[in-house]
Amino acid sequence: MLIYNSLSGEKEEFRPLTAGKVTIYSCGITPYDHSHMGHGVAAIRFDMIRRYLEFCEYSVEFVQNVTNVDDKIIRRSQELSSSAISLSEKFTKEYNQLVEELGVKPADKSPDVITYIPKIVSYIKKIIASGFAYSTTSGNVYFSISKSRDYGKLSGQSTEDLRSGVRKTAEEDKRDPLDFALWKNDNHPEMSWDSPWGRGRPGWHIECSTMANALLGPRIDIHCGGLDLIFPHHENEIAQCEAHNGSKFANYWIHSGLLTVDGEKMSKSTGKFVTLSDAIGRYGAELIRYVILRHQYRSNVNLSTQLFEESLNQCRRLIMSLDSVELTTNETRVLRFNHLKEDAERKAFLEFEHAMENDFNTPNAITQLQELISIAEATRDTNRKTNVLKATLLLARSIGLMCSAQPTQQIHSWVKNHSLNFTTEGLSLDELEIKLEERTRHKVEGNFEQADSIRDQLFQKGIKLLDRNDGKIEWQFRNHSR
Repeated sequence: MLIYNSLSGEKEEFRPLTAGKVTIYSCGITPYDHSHMGHGVAAIRFDMIRRYLEFCEYSVEFVQNVTNVDDKIIRRSQELSSSAISLSEKFTKEYNQLVEELGVKPADKSPDVITYIPKIVSYIKKIIASGFAYSTTSGNVYFSISKSRDYGKLSGQSTEDLRSGVRKTAEEDKRDPLDFALWKNDNHPEMSWDSPWGRGRPGWHIECSTMANALLGPRIDIHCGGLDLIFPHHENEIAQCEAHNGSKFANYWIHSGLLTVDGEKMSKSTGKFVTLSDAIGRYGAELIRYVILRHQYRSNVNLSTQLFEESLNQCRRLIMSLDSVELTTNETRVLRFNHLKEDAERKAFLEFEHAMENDFNTPNAITQLQELISIAEATRDTNRKTNVLKATLLLARSIGLMCSAQPTQQIHSWVKNHSLNFTTEGLSLDELEIKLEERTRHKVEGNFEQADSIRDQLFQKGIKLLDRNDGKIEWQFRNHSR
């Protein structure tokens, strides 16, 4: 399996530290406001990586933190005249509920900063003792960049270039403008704690180093996060961990591409902002996952109505083909290791695996899922069709598709919401099915004018009908632009 490593800038053969086991640390949310689609994109992508590694029979330990001590939380709580801790608890709970609706597996462990304050203090003390950090009379503790010989190796920036672009304005007690805070002097009534350097709270970066090392050990296999975290957050994590442990921290750094909305950076001020709750309510978990996985995890995603509309028919086809299929544990193992008997489906199965083992190439993998469904639809052999669909379900679940609750129920809302784009009245799935039955009856009775009238009515509501050679009628969502 090849994985793109941000540290080397190349695809590398994946070799976990311990045979059969993978440790993953993922940067979680800062819960100061409602979760947005950017949170959903990252959650889906890292869940996909975790699920596929488990499909490959690795035992995966997945840790994702919660940054519940942060300037943003304090500012937001002041704006709302609210408790900072209560605010962070509220939005953490909301995030967990929403990603569960998306079908994302919960982390094995979800540490938070407040719980880890004593360990963070101890971690900082050791970095100071190792000569990589210093405390000041102001009660701050800073990491000394000059002591880190290869600082910048993840982001590809030299300290000289970084230093030339920094002006020393605030934090006058720093020895070097690039030095970053491990502990900050503060007396906030809720978010400050006693320490050897005075009352204060942790810097942003130190929390992840402490929690990752405490729960997964001094060295881990994979560290995940968004592209926007490479510098300074992940760069500083590396410096802290290697100073503390005297050894390499993470073997592979995996970064998710970023999110835009209608071609612009997501921002409340411009109105280009999509909450995760609103997105799930409008599109449903299965379509959201399908749309995100149509993009390779390192690529950026530009969310738009057209993007979701373009995926409606493919996602509906996947759901309706696989929803009635179930897999036993024994069938899963047989399909996973023996593949399939016929050449066409075996080729698609192997092409799926090849795509996923080439840096988790989900767009190509999804193409093979659709190919398998085409094979199942074309065969008249009932047993073969069932086996192909079971294999397709197995592969779909290995990347997180068909894992949300009741995916067929989501089609009901798609029909209604989609038809509202064409008419002032929404069309229900039950009404659509009644119309399909009426049209079939009219065709059998030779009432072709009435049958054509129903076809035209549905077309105006955004539903396109396809007459099959066997007399059955299929339907698709019609693109609004056509």
